[in-house]
Amino acid sequence: MLTFDLCRTSGDAALWADFFVRNLTDSYISHSELQSSRTGPDGRWSPRIREEIESELLACIAQADADRATAPRWNGAFTLRRDDQLAGLAMVLYDRGGPAPFGVIEDMLVATDLRGHGLGSALLDHVVEDMRRAGLRQVFLESGIDNGGAHHMFERRGFRQVSVVMAKSLEKVE
Repeated sequence: MLTFDLCRTSGDAALWADFFVRNLTDSYISHSELQSSRTGPDGRWSPRIREEIESELLACIAQADADRATAPRWNGAFTLRRDDQLAGLAMVLYDRGGPAPFGVIEDMLVATDLRGHGLGSALLDHVVEDMRRAGLRQVFLESGIDNGGAHHMFERRGFRQVSVVMAKSLEKVE
């Protein structure tokens, strides 16, 4: 049985931060990770990644009970359990500040040992439907360049590529 919820307590934040870190792969790194303190200058996961994720989840918890259908901006973290086992996490943003309200799936992760069983699709569908019910008109996400399995799943769920993000290091190469 699949159970969806929001990350709501500091205990949840610690639990789901541990889950997140246990299930990370290097293919997950995209430009938002490279622009944040999630990665170090070398582009690899920060040794403090668990603390970074827990801090982000605590910020989501602070808004968990806000009305995401009307709030100008709302960050949240949707959780997925399968038969009471931690199975997936999606960190999202709802934004009504522009001409058309939109959502961003900032992070989405499924337990490594549960991938390929439709749980990513179920979590994605749940989040997208929640965004639709909240009156958002578009949803965006990004994915690491080497995360082909996720890319195929997103495409099967109706997402299409709308841009290409490029980067160049400005540090001297010796």
